[in-house]
Amino acid sequence: MIRIDRLLDDFKAWFEGEAYTDVVLVASAPKFEYEHYWDAWDSWNIVRQIRRGMDPIEALDLFEKWIAKTAFIGDGFPMFWVNLGPGALSAFLGAKPILTENTVWFKGGFDWNYLDKLEAKPEGCYWELANRLTMEACRRGVGKFIVGITDIGGPTDVAGILRGVDRLFTDCFKKPLKVGTLLDIVVDAWLEVYDYHSNIILSSFDAMSCWMHILYPGRGYPIQCDLSVYMSPRLFDEIGFKPLARLCEKLDYPVYHLDGPGELPHLNRIGSLPGLKAIQWTPGAGKPDVDDPYWFHLYDDILRRGLNLVLLGVKPENIVKIARRFAGGKLLVSTQFHSIAEAEAVAEAVGYGEVFSAL
Repeated sequence: MIRIDRLLDDFKAWFEGEAYTDVVLVASAPKFEYEHYWDAWDSWNIVRQIRRGMDPIEALDLFEKWIAKTAFIGDGFPMFWVNLGPGALSAFLGAKPILTENTVWFKGGFDWNYLDKLEAKPEGCYWELANRLTMEACRRGVGKFIVGITDIGGPTDVAGILRGVDRLFTDCFKKPLKVGTLLDIVVDAWLEVYDYHSNIILSSFDAMSCWMHILYPGRGYPIQCDLSVYMSPRLFDEIGFKPLARLCEKLDYPVYHLDGPGELPHLNRIGSLPGLKAIQWTPGAGKPDVDDPYWFHLYDDILRRGLNLVLLGVKPENIVKIARRFAGGKLLVSTQFHSIAEAEAVAEAVGYGEVFSAL
C-alpha cells in the first residue's frame, strides 16, 4: 500500500522549499527475492501493446506485476503514466501518431487552410484511447498506485508539429497574427485536455503525477518549450513565454522542463513565469551527466532564484554527495537502486527515518 499521507506531507513541504530531509528522494529498488532479475518499469509498454495488435489496457497488468517485485524508497511511489508519446495533444488536434518501439512521432505539417479552421476541441481515436487508459488506470489504481497524466506537450512545440517547425518559424515573421491565433487555440485545447484528465485523476486520488514522476498534491504539470533552443530571447518572449504563462496561471504546481544548454539563454525569462515552483534540468545528449559537478554552478543559480531543483536519473553513488552540496530542502533527485541494502544506506544518509514509502 502507498503511504499517501506521508507522501502528500513530504511533497507539499518540498514545494514550499521546506523538505524534511536533505533532499527529496524518489526511488525504487527490487525486493530481496528479485534483485538478480528485476528491470525498471518501461512506460513504452503501452505503445508496444498497440504495435503488437494487443489491447493497451494489458500494460496495466504488466505494471501491477512489476509493482509486486518493487520496493519504493524515500518518497518514491508506484505511478502508471499514460504514455502515448511526447506532445500527444497534436494527435488530439489532427496530427498522425507514428508508433515505434520506444517513442511516438507525430506527423502534422498542415497548411493554413486546415489550421484556420482548427478548433480547441480534442477528438479522434488517440484522444479516446487516452481517456480510456486514464479512466481504467484510475479505477484499478486506488490504494495501489498513482496515475500520471499523459504527455500533453509544450504549446509552442505542439504548434510546431501542427504547422511544421520550419514553416512555423517563417510564419512568425510573415504571418505573426496567424501564429498568435494558432498558439491561443493550442493553449485552449491544452487546458481542455488537462482539465478533463486531471479531474478524472484527482476524483480518484488525493494527488496526481506525470512523466517526471513528481507527486502533485493538486493541479501540477511539467511545462516546456523545447523549440526555444532555436529562438532568440526576443522570439521566445513573443511566441514561447505567453503560452507558458497562461498554463502557469491555471496550475498550482508548475515545474519547468529545461532541456539542454540551448535553452539557458532564456533562463531569466523562464524564472519570471508566474507561480513557477521548480526547474528540472536535462543536460542533453553528449553532455556531462546530470550529477556531474560541471553543472553545479547552474544549480546554484536556479536555487538562488528561489526555485526548487529537480534532477532525474542521479546515480546512486552520487546522491549523498549532491545532498550535502545542495542541502536546504529544495532539491529532488530520482534514481533506481540495485538492491534494498544500497537503498537503505542512501535513504538513511540523507535523512529518511522511514526508508520505505510503499512495499
